[in-house]
Amino acid sequence: MQKFILITLLCLILAPSAVCAAEETKLAQINASEILKVNIPGVKLTEPIVTETETREENGQQIKYVTKKSTPWIAQYIVGLYSYAIVIISLIAVISLMFGGLLYLSSAGRPEQVNKAKSIIFGAISGLVVLLSANLMLRIINPDLSNLSAIEIDIVEKIEIELVGDISSTPISGPPNCQTISTPPTDISDFTTQQKSSHILEIINKLKDRVSYIIGSRDGVGCDKAAGKYQICLDCSGLVTYAYQCGLGIDIQHGTNYLFSRNTIELSPEKPDNLDIGDVIGWKKDTSSEHSMVRKCGHVGIYIGNNQVAHVHGPPVLTNENVANRSLSIMKYEIWMSKYPWSVGRKLLTE
Repeated sequence: MQKFILITLLCLILAPSAVCAAEETKLAQINASEILKVNIPGVKLTEPIVTETETREENGQQIKYVTKKSTPWIAQYIVGLYSYAIVIISLIAVISLMFGGLLYLSSAGRPEQVNKAKSIIFGAISGLVVLLSANLMLRIINPDLSNLSAIEIDIVEKIEIELVGDISSTPISGPPNCQTISTPPTDISDFTTQQKSSHILEIINKLKDRVSYIIGSRDGVGCDKAAGKYQICLDCSGLVTYAYQCGLGIDIQHGTNYLFSRNTIELSPEKPDNLDIGDVIGWKKDTSSEHSMVRKCGHVGIYIGNNQVAHVHGPPVLTNENVANRSLSIMKYEIWMSKYPWSVGRKLLTE
């Protein structure tokens, strides 16, 4: 009996669970039974802690993204398991003490019985002392041995491939309808590059909070009732044709297959040094590409200065719930290039 107790106690001492303390948090506790397959009485779990964030600018607003979380669940579960084991082993030790005492009282002076009783009592007491002092001993050896830190988990950013781009160069609608936005100039032969850029930028600014993504659309009409205030429907290349038609009176062929079939330029991953406001950035669909997104669709945005790219994207089906996620978005150039490093540019404005 005493051997069983000592072996059990030594296993608890050698196991990390016997000496580890989880990091304390100030967050609200959660119901452990909703997470654990095997619920241990006394186990208290807390919500993951946000340890690192990154602030990005989107649509003119500063958005804070969580990039890393600290999850203390495993440490807290092990500590709870250890605490539960201490109670069980302590009960076994107390029962052993009682059994040893009864054996001693009933020995009637017989040496064999007395020695056996003493051995059981000594084993139980020794085991309790070692068990309860294990944490202290390991703290003396190395404090890190008695502490379980929470696990740091990097948050993987979700990229929804199906939410951007076009899949065909064939539009489902006619030429852009500019009546609700602007009257195109009749003659731009004397326009400087800067004047052309300002006209494109003016159209983009007018389209903010008014565009809804409809794949294949370039004329800006045809939105259904779910679009609400977003009464101009375009896809990504439709934004380009719409901006050039309504801003400069230039009819640009619809589709990324056309936009990036010629005159493309390589881009820096950090700064758009060779782009003017109104130039385009993106890629065309290529079924032989090594990148899954390129195999699925093409996508294009318009450079609008200040290291920013305007583009239209959204889920294929328009609903009341997702309409706000289908509008014209502004993305930092370097973020675009980090997400879509295969992108190329085209100096469409000066061709």
